[in-house]
Amino acid sequence: MRHITLFILLLFGFSCNSIAQTNPPQGAQIQSFCDSATVSDLVATPDPGGTITWYDAPVLGNILNSADNLSQGDLVYASQFVGGVESIDRLQVLVHFINPRIVTANPVVCVGESIELTVEFD
Repeated sequence: MRHITLFILLLFGFSCNSIAQTNPPQGAQIQSFCDSATVSDLVATPDPGGTITWYDAPVLGNILNSADNLSQGDLVYASQFVGGVESIDRLQVLVHFINPRIVTANPVVCVGESIELTVEFD
């Protein structure tokens, strides 16, 4: 009997609706900062009308507060909500702090002389 019912539904054009799915947000997978950073400094771009939520894990995990401090090497994950539906996949972001060093060939400078400085980054 089930086969006949299914046949009748297909014959009259009934179809199954697909489940709405939201893509993960877009963003750089490595985000670099100079001194310190919080979750609010991270950048992810949602689809129009979407909002971003940051997590500490790629699946489930804890929602991060926008004031939470980030550390070198942290992995954080962004999902987006669009139309009340959260993305299943998340954007993974590696937090990186650059450590600029100012280097000079000659550290002694007299009045009227100039000095050439070079900035190096990790």
